[in-house]
Amino acid sequence: HFKKLVQIEYQVLQFVKQGYKVSLESGNTEYVNNSGRVLKTSVLSKVVPYTITVEKDGVKDSVTLSSVIQFTPYL
Repeated sequence: HFKKLVQIEYQVLQFVKQGYKVSLESGNTEYVNNSGRVLKTSVLSKVVPYTITVEKDGVKDSVTLSSVIQFTPYL
């Protein structure tokens, strides 16, 4: 899983080098900020939507996804 995340991060950096602008907008900044960082968890499951936008040369494309945020206690 970690290796896949590193590969994706590398691909994003390559897009940026080619002039693409990549942004993330959280649909609930109480739980996830606009950088994608989880700020807090909840005992109850929270579905947090976020929109990723890629732009180059005035052409823009976006996709809205969501993640489930939930506190998991360590045993």
